[in-house]
Amino acid sequence: MLALIPFSHKHHKKLTEEATLTIESEFYDYVAHLTHLLDDDFFLKSCDDLIHDLRASIFGLGMAKDIAIFDPSGKVSCMSSERHPSFSIYSPVLTRLGDSAGHTTLAFTQRVLTNNQALFLFFTKQHGRGISVVFPKELLEVLISDIFRFGNIDYRIEIMEKTVISSVKSHQLRFEKVSSSVLPFTVYSAISYPFYFQFLLSKFWVGLLGMACALFIHLYFSSRKLAKNSLEFSLSRAIKERNLTVHYQPIVDQRDGSVIGGESLVRWDDPVQGFISPSIFIPLAEKVGLIEHITYLVLDKVISMINSNKIAFHDRYISVNVCRSLILRADFIRQVESRLKYNYFISEHLVFEITEEAIFTGSELVILRQHLDRLTALGIRIAVDDFGTGYSGLDFISQYSFDIIKIDRVFVNNLGNGQTIQPLLEAIYTLTKTLGMAVIVEGVEDLNQLKILRNLGFYNIQGFYFSQPLPKLDFLDYLNIKPTTAFKECKSTAI
Repeated sequence: MLALIPFSHKHHKKLTEEATLTIESEFYDYVAHLTHLLDDDFFLKSCDDLIHDLRASIFGLGMAKDIAIFDPSGKVSCMSSERHPSFSIYSPVLTRLGDSAGHTTLAFTQRVLTNNQALFLFFTKQHGRGISVVFPKELLEVLISDIFRFGNIDYRIEIMEKTVISSVKSHQLRFEKVSSSVLPFTVYSAISYPFYFQFLLSKFWVGLLGMACALFIHLYFSSRKLAKNSLEFSLSRAIKERNLTVHYQPIVDQRDGSVIGGESLVRWDDPVQGFISPSIFIPLAEKVGLIEHITYLVLDKVISMINSNKIAFHDRYISVNVCRSLILRADFIRQVESRLKYNYFISEHLVFEITEEAIFTGSELVILRQHLDRLTALGIRIAVDDFGTGYSGLDFISQYSFDIIKIDRVFVNNLGNGQTIQPLLEAIYTLTKTLGMAVIVEGVEDLNQLKILRNLGFYNIQGFYFSQPLPKLDFLDYLNIKPTTAFKECKSTAI
């Protein structure tokens, strides 16, 4: 078996080279898809006309977030998200484009509009005209994760010596480095004992079967010792014993201070480990297959509360978060239908929230539309949660006639930057009006944010400014609260 170690090293290098070629191929496919925008028929259009072509083009790019065109001097003349941009491409990027044999380069830098770091593809063609495309850095993970899944290979990708993504841990035994010959990025990969084990197993699975069985038995009994103290075990027990609680955060119409609804948010206060953040146990529940039980627990509590307080909810609703894996399952739709079989009047007081970050394949989108049609037929409204933070954006909301869009708190946090965020919010507002969607802004925490949003036309507000998530009884009491002094101040000064 020791004689196979050199072959395992060759396989390691081959996988690293394959990852590099995959990234190169993907970006050059994007270039081929967008090159036509640099022709005179498109490039010489006004931005008002060209922006529709830019948005149509970005729909075919999967995870792309934004696209812009720039002239030979680097001045950006039009973007898919903004009609009149006022910035230019950095001169080092233009220099790299000029020096590149294929007039194509990459960068990992800060976005002008959101101040978040992102991955940029730049290329130029005739007359020095160019295009830039913005992607989330997670695109690279999507491209190479399947390749490096063999033997749990760790990896790091650098662009111009800047680390974009990294999963490399300590105690690795061997490293590989492959630099692209056409684009300025490098793929590093690292292997440890699991890689050698899987490689040997793939070559000598019969001889290693006994070793695998012994290892399995060892891991099984080791895991049993740890299981009762693990977070997964505690979460499973909390679900079985129904120790999870549901809080409700009010959604307020800032024009008159009325509560139009609320979002149900699950909370977990473990008797041993204390309060566990949803950002920790919700991803864990999705990973280990417990999320459906949590969703049904929340849905049952919401239905029960609405059923017991019909007068309070005659013109209000409660939203329930539904994850990507669950909304695609036919048995979930049947479970919802069975719960509403004798309570159809409750349906009009329910909203299901689907996060925009969820990524659906073509076949999954077909299933998604079918399931959303069945839910809509019941009277349930559908909302897009965290709009503006995922990979799909306009492409996602074009797939279905959603009822509500919830704008993520990242836009609210940057409201002070009026030259970038406010025009973007104005564009979102126009889009929702055109599509006939209601809109809710999340994460509002102070009066200044409230005033700006009111002037922009956003009235439905969710956030700590009005209330934190409340236990059931406190939430029901909140429904009867009169408009506050702070609300009246906003109303009198925002016009």
